[in-house]
Amino acid sequence: MGLEATKPFNFPSHLSPSDLPLAIQTAHSQEVELAARRAYWLFLNDPYREQYKAHREAEQAATDANWAAKWHANNPDTRGAVRKFFDALLLRKPPSLPPAPVEPITFPPFEPTDVQKTNMLRLIELVQLSSPKYRQEYPVELVELYRELGMFDQAKQLIDGMSEAAAIRPSVSAE
Repeated sequence: MGLEATKPFNFPSHLSPSDLPLAIQTAHSQEVELAARRAYWLFLNDPYREQYKAHREAEQAATDANWAAKWHANNPDTRGAVRKFFDALLLRKPPSLPPAPVEPITFPPFEPTDVQKTNMLRLIELVQLSSPKYRQEYPVELVELYRELGMFDQAKQLIDGMSEAAAIRPSVSAE
């Protein structure tokens, strides 16, 4: 055929997170850099994700314990000893705690590191340089990047644009 390839370049099927900075530095195209930076962004957020899970578990445990104490204080078991004995004998369960009311949740503070900020800013730049299709398919990712950087006005502007686009888009009817 005229082309003699000595060895085809084998792209790795998987990169470990520790290899991502090198992949970013040696990216041969914006698409590769974009993919590496997206993976790096997720990797750099892993410690916060774990912190958030622990925070939510502790918060939920405290909420559940407070709800149980409050409910039991307002709904004491007034059955007599004989009634409790027969209920136990007949395997009847005592009144049970209803589900706790929905409470607002809180989040642990998040302050991105300099490495995270640099990566997220370049990721925003790459997304904006990429094809409009990418920006249309992943607008929530851009909103999240802006939010994590504390750029709330830009995030809100994108959200408002998504809302307007959804309102303008004609509905598809099933025929």
